[in-house]
Amino acid sequence: MIDPGRNAVGAIIRSRRAPWPRAEWTCWLVLLALPAAMPGAADELDELAALWAIADEPYRPVTRELETPAFVHRKVLSVDAQSLDDGWVDNHQCHRNFPLFPALQIAFRDGAVRNMRIIEQSAVEAAWVSESTIQMKRTRPETTLCFRSENHTIEYDAWNEEYRMTVGPYYLKLFDGYFPLNVDLTVEYPTDELRFVGLEPAEIDGARIRREQGRVHFHALFEGRLELVFRFKRT
Repeated sequence: MIDPGRNAVGAIIRSRRAPWPRAEWTCWLVLLALPAAMPGAADELDELAALWAIADEPYRPVTRELETPAFVHRKVLSVDAQSLDDGWVDNHQCHRNFPLFPALQIAFRDGAVRNMRIIEQSAVEAAWVSESTIQMKRTRPETTLCFRSENHTIEYDAWNEEYRMTVGPYYLKLFDGYFPLNVDLTVEYPTDELRFVGLEPAEIDGARIRREQGRVHFHALFEGRLELVFRFKRT
């Protein structure tokens, strides 16, 4: 389900032989059955994985009352002067309202994340960093997980003379449909280096966007997929 550089949040069930869907600068929370606990599960997952393709499902705000709280993805991306030279941005990310599942992982594309470390965890049997992933064992709705990393997420657009930070696509897909996802995102930037000039898409139904000195806050509860581009120019 979740979030690198371009930080995508998505959830898919993946077997050992099922290929990753094609995507760049993405991060998933991948639900994995534990073979020892579920005999024959790998074959079943292989069959199901062929049916559960990640498609470009349109963004839809959630306005109905939910029976259970939506999965929460809270994220703070902090840009500094060095980020403008090398593209690496400090990432502080937390998740809660997990599904009840024997095993899952938060997986980043190779090269899109570095210096990842777990800083908080609760109500989970085990959680650990393994290369560009975070592995989790036996999650439940009470589970929380927070980690820090550096994500390669900002690039310079010479044609428009601006910096662009692409975050997403965000999505949470389980089984044959998209589930509600609660995204709370803050982008921090140095006002002596940058000024915020816009967000793409400019109009997002149901989203709340708030600008402060050196910060942009974004919040949305939705189903489907959403990709955001924060645009900055030099001060």
